[in-house]
Amino acid sequence: MPKIRVLLADDQDIIRTGLTIILNHQPDLEVVGQAADGPQAVELARQLQPDVILMDIKMPQLNGIQATRRIVAAQPRTQIIMLTTYDNDDWVFDAIRAGAIGYLLKDAAGDAAPYGANRRSIRPWRARCCASFSTSTRIDPLRRNSPRKRKCRSNA
Repeated sequence: MPKIRVLLADDQDIIRTGLTIILNHQPDLEVVGQAADGPQAVELARQLQPDVILMDIKMPQLNGIQATRRIVAAQPRTQIIMLTTYDNDDWVFDAIRAGAIGYLLKDAAGDAAPYGANRRSIRPWRARCCASFSTSTRIDPLRRNSPRKRKCRSNA
């Protein structure tokens, strides 16, 4: 089975370096690139076509939510998981609306990142995230999409 290709996007070099070390020690994961800001994340996503992006919410020039929106519009098959130091529901819900499938708090990212980036966990992760999102807001995150896009997203 081919490895899951992961792109890391975070403005903190130590976070990118640490996550690269952790993820590259997993037999089914491969970090294929690192971005230090939003525009670089969008460009590397286009060039490298990763399966999963671990994306910081707060980055310079273009934040992670804006970058997520651009990447998902161009590459709907790429799965994006947000990284944040802030446990802020509004930001997380904005990220889900932009197309992210879930989020990790950075203080837990080291232990949880391999599971978030693993194909087997993406579907349950989305289910938990969407269930939480739907019960916390008036908007169903999958209803905003066309029937075809909803079907594609639900089969991921």
